[in-house]
Amino acid sequence: TRADLARGPEIDTLRTGDIAERTPDGLYRILGRRRRMSKIAGLRLSHDALEAALTRDGIAAAVTGDDTTLIAAYEGTADPDRVLRSLTRATALPPTRLRVLPPALIPRLASGKPDYETIRRRAAATRTRDPEGDVTADFRAVFHPAPVTAGDSFLSLGGDSLRHVE
Repeated sequence: TRADLARGPEIDTLRTGDIAERTPDGLYRILGRRRRMSKIAGLRLSHDALEAALTRDGIAAAVTGDDTTLIAAYEGTADPDRVLRSLTRATALPPTRLRVLPPALIPRLASGKPDYETIRRRAAATRTRDPEGDVTADFRAVFHPAPVTAGDSFLSLGGDSLRHVE
């Protein structure tokens, strides 16, 4: 009501969860959301910025994750390895810290925004890892994008101390 507006400002800070910058002309530009960040290997990664990087590479994707792994769900006909390479370039992270889900329509909320919780659940449900410890699959993840066969060894693939940790 008019009476409410006449009271004037009653708070100094409005905690929206948005990250913004103030422009030279005094306006604010929204850069992203506080919760849409991951910090992996000392790198602070904005999920919104990663989505923008993938978009620049022609990939429609939704990115989510935590402080150990980033997950990209994408739609379209792009090859999953191409999406992984693009995400690797954008993050400077090893592929072992990245998950690219098989192409499908990005799930959306009623508002039209990506449904990141559904993407996280989909990633958890599609986690494929041999409980017996398939070394070849592990090597493929660590040495991506180099082709790895069952006859390869850590040495033949050019393993180093960082890959050993992975």
